[in-house]
Amino acid sequence: MAEMPRGPDTSDKCAAYLRQLVGEMLVHKQCYASRCFKGSRGKTLHKCKYGFPFKVPEPCERLDDEMVRFLYPRTLKEDALVVPYNPEIAILWRASHNVQRVSKHGFEQYLAKYISKPEPSCNIQLPENASEPQRYLRTRVIGSVEALEVLMGFHQSQMSRQVLFLHTELNPTQRMLKPTFQLQQLDNEDSDKPSSRPICKGTLSFIPSLTLVVALSH
Repeated sequence: MAEMPRGPDTSDKCAAYLRQLVGEMLVHKQCYASRCFKGSRGKTLHKCKYGFPFKVPEPCERLDDEMVRFLYPRTLKEDALVVPYNPEIAILWRASHNVQRVSKHGFEQYLAKYISKPEPSCNIQLPENASEPQRYLRTRVIGSVEALEVLMGFHQSQMSRQVLFLHTELNPTQRMLKPTFQLQQLDNEDSDKPSSRPICKGTLSFIPSLTLVVALSH
């Protein structure tokens, strides 16, 4: 529907509440030149491309002149700027939305438009000697959520499983990594605990040997 909710009298609390929601979030209160009058290929339109304000009164539902979408009934002047909405969604979601019934041709046109919609473009200047990693990091397009997480320093990813690598050699010759919290739980006499400061600081430390022996069955 595309009309301001109107109850039979002022005692209808449901209609009053829905009318408040529509008035706050589902009315095209102002047209903006950068959005409403911007056509394809930089063309400037003379009428809001979203159709506002709509003609009133519109007595019944009908297809528009392009046979793409249906025009909803609009009775009074206050309905001319109402965005098509669903009353149940408006009450449950309490947010702006635009629900319109379209024809088969309009449905196909809508899908084709968004499937072929290009990514946003911009001009970025890079030094001639920029490496491939630099070019990738400086030209990669990320979403607003990822950009916010990077700027705020939020934790972004982690492994859901922990992997413990075990040597299959009885006399291992390679150095192993053991988490710091495991080293702190070892006794001072344990051969796995380094006698001096670990080679690297942080969550992982190098240890010279590993006394764990794994018996393999053949």
